[in-house]
Amino acid sequence: MGDERLLDSPFIMLDTAHNSSFAKRFYSFLKENDYKGLLFLDDIYLNEPIRAFWKSITKPKEDVTNLGHWSGFGLVEFTE
Repeated sequence: MGDERLLDSPFIMLDTAHNSSFAKRFYSFLKENDYKGLLFLDDIYLNEPIRAFWKSITKPKEDVTNLGHWSGFGLVEFTE
């Protein structure tokens, strides 16, 4: 699914198609491969599929929309 070189990055910014299917697959790829780092997600409030995806995230996360724009920014910690 993903390029395994991503797993060595301490920080990943994901700004992708806004239907949530790729974001879900990418998040699962990181979890399944024991990624250690931070995932920054753009547009977490843009539409219902993306809002539902954001709500479904089980890793520690922080809504940092106040640092960005109206459609939302989220930071997910893959440290556990």
